Amino acid sequence: MASNDISWSLKWRRSGQKHLSNVQYALYHPEDFPTEADQIQKIRYELRKASECFMFWDSDVADWEKVHTEIPLDQTKVDKQNKHLETLISAEDSE
Repeated sequence: MASNDISWSLKWRRSGQKHLSNVQYALYHPEDFPTEADQIQKIRYELRKASECFMFWDSDVADWEKVHTEIPLDQTKVDKQNKHLETLISAEDSE
């Protein structure tokens, strides 16, 4: 990475700011969380992510890592959704 290229550093800085902003929002809007435990869990998560961002902000070894995650779906729910879509399509075609 070139020494004058700071775009990767700015990504970490902006991400850290975003996470701290999310902490502030969670503190000032407790009504958005069903329970206090949910609010605390959100704040802890955002603080952990902010800490990670600021640790990597000025680091020359950290870089963005792209992660791809797939969550398997229950096939019965997929089939039910497809059946519903087919019903809607056939209803539109008959009009």
